[in-house]
Amino acid sequence: MICFYKYVYILALLLFEVGSTISAQVYVKIEDESVKPLVLYKSQRGNAFSRILTRNEVMNKLLAMYKISRYEQAYPTANSAWLLDVYVMDGDDAICEALKSQLPKSFSLIEKTEMEPMEVGFSSAYYPNDYKPSVQSNLSLVRAPEAWALMGNLPRCPIGVTDTYFEKNHPDLDGQYIKVCKSSYEDKNSFHGTAVSGILGAATDNGIGYSSLSMGAHMYASSNFGSDSEVLRMAQLGYRVINCSWLNRCSYSVIQDSVYSEVKNKWNTVVVFGAGNNSTHCGSLSAKVYPASYESVLSVTSVGHINELGHTSQWGLADWRDCHEELIGDKESCHHHNDAVDICAPGYNVPTTFLNSQYGGAWGTSFAAPHVASALSLMFTVNPCLTADEAMKMVVSTADSSIYEIEQNKDYVGLLGSGRLDVYRAVSAAVESATLRLRSPEVFQDDEAVESNYSIKIAAPVSVKSGSSVTFRTRVNFEVDSEFEVETGGALKVDVSPDNIIVCQ
Repeated sequence: MICFYKYVYILALLLFEVGSTISAQVYVKIEDESVKPLVLYKSQRGNAFSRILTRNEVMNKLLAMYKISRYEQAYPTANSAWLLDVYVMDGDDAICEALKSQLPKSFSLIEKTEMEPMEVGFSSAYYPNDYKPSVQSNLSLVRAPEAWALMGNLPRCPIGVTDTYFEKNHPDLDGQYIKVCKSSYEDKNSFHGTAVSGILGAATDNGIGYSSLSMGAHMYASSNFGSDSEVLRMAQLGYRVINCSWLNRCSYSVIQDSVYSEVKNKWNTVVVFGAGNNSTHCGSLSAKVYPASYESVLSVTSVGHINELGHTSQWGLADWRDCHEELIGDKESCHHHNDAVDICAPGYNVPTTFLNSQYGGAWGTSFAAPHVASALSLMFTVNPCLTADEAMKMVVSTADSSIYEIEQNKDYVGLLGSGRLDVYRAVSAAVESATLRLRSPEVFQDDEAVESNYSIKIAAPVSVKSGSSVTFRTRVNFEVDSEFEVETGGALKVDVSPDNIIVCQ
């Protein structure tokens, strides 16, 4: 049987490359006493490689040929007789193949393990080469870099977007659209759709312009904005997240409410809307605009992101982080706020893509909403099996409610949703929902598969009985933090790949 003991990580199965390999080791399970090491000596010149001898001449030749200077018991203090016959040597694929071909009956198991630095896994933050912290303080505020460190190489969940016009050949948007559906509403003079797209899905880590919060998720775009039927069509096409930075009503509609309820409950799609920008939107800053104010969608309003509390800029007391008023003390400078708002995000002077291959700052809940839509894209990337309802509750419940402790927000308590978007907490919650933790002892006696969308962590003794097999299939990480036993005649397979498809139950 094969045993893995507590705190042993199977490094060769981890997904991320975080540096150069320190060394490679080969583990062998010996079945032939003649290949066990007997003596170690150095050449008479003293500066040549050390040589290890066994009672097997073929083995001696291989040890010399591949200059093996270390060949010893891997677990000399083990209680298991099986483990006492496991030996380790410094070596690579070449010695593995030579042992398998020239001494096929001497070893029942030959495994190479690459030893890497302990940073294997996730760093505390990830910084793409086009992320500009001094400019993109909106992403710093919502803790995007910390969330990005959790994403690895997982294929991104695409985003649907309906808006005015999309400049497909913008250097940061070229190749980012799955498709752009044009309509009679398209306005090529409007920067709006291009600016929304830059926050949603600008190419990331391409050394150009800005990073997008979604790390470059691809977009299915339509200039048929303002259309409820277009949103329904996108949901029916399978898009899990749709950004709608527009409004088309100032009063409740039973029919419209039914449409968005179907989008969420039937088609399992989260639709994100801006809450409104000024009093011209339905008459006042506290007015409810629609579709944003329906329970089946997410309504997003704005907070500042550039200056620290108390900072005086060339514009005065302006754009303080997490404050709802853009100009502190000016109640007409903020965006919509009401009890239908679910969450808030940066919406003043948000850096993004503009027309004619340019970049600039954009104002409005139109640009706060894409922050939330992008966060949802990351969450569905981590756990595609989240339902729309689960994802909505997750992103809202992980928001930073400390914004209500800020003196300048005292008049808006309960009107800015659950708080300011915290992408790191939202994605971390999605990671946890997609992590399978085995906390109780498990005995596998049949052919079984254990699957998880993100990670499998074994924290209790596991045994695979003879004649049975178990496959652990996941997409990011497999970790053993307990005794793991595979009896002779049993089989273990670990399949870790970002391309794995885990069927939702």
